Amino acid sequence: MIYSLLLFFTFVLHTHTSQPANVEWTAAELRNADTGRNATYLNDTEKETLLYLNLARLYPKKYARVEIPSEMLLTRGEKANWQAYRRSLLKDLNEMKPAATLTPDSYMTSNAKCFAKESGIMGKTGHQRELCKKENFAECNAYGIKEGRAIVMNLLIDYNVPNLGHRKHMLDSTFSSVGIGYDKHVKYRQCLVLVIQ
Repeated sequence: MIYSLLLFFTFVLHTHTSQPANVEWTAAELRNADTGRNATYLNDTEKETLLYLNLARLYPKKYARVEIPSEMLLTRGEKANWQAYRRSLLKDLNEMKPAATLTPDSYMTSNAKCFAKESGIMGKTGHQRELCKKENFAECNAYGIKEGRAIVMNLLIDYNVPNLGHRKHMLDSTFSSVGIGYDKHVKYRQCLVLVIQ
C-alpha cells in the first residue's frame, strides 16, 4: 500500500535545518551508508536523503540518539502530538535490528524524478499520477523541506500519519532498492518522491 505525506507549511518552517554530518558519525559509518555517492543521476539533496536513510537503517539506535531532536518549535497544541510520534519512533529504532542499506536504482530514480516534477508543476500532493507511469513501488512523498537530512527525519517521525506508513516502508528490511526525485513545487517550494522496493 502506498502512503502520502503532506507536511503542512507551518510545521515545516519550524523543522530543524540540515547541517554537516553529525560529528558523532564516524567516517566508516558515513562511508557504509553513502551508497549514492557515485550515482551520477542523483543530485546532492537526493544523495543526502539516501545517506541519512541508510544511517537510520544501518545504525537505528545511534540514529535515534544523535539525529532525532528532543524538541521542535511548534504551537502548543501540536507539540504534545509531535512528541507522541517522536517517542514511537525512538521506540521503533531502539527495538529494530539493523537493516541493509538501500541501493539507488536508475530506473526507479527516473520514475521518482518524473513524479516529483509532475507534482511540482501541477502543485499537487499525494500519489495520483497523471503523466508518470505508476509502478508497484512503495512511495513516500515530502513537501517543503530543502535538506535530505531533515526530509528523512520528518518522514520517519511520520507526524500526523496514524499508520506510520512512511516509517514502515523506509525501515523495512525486505526492501533493497530506492529511487529518489527532488524538484521544485509551485505551492510548497520543494518536493521529494522516494520509491522503494
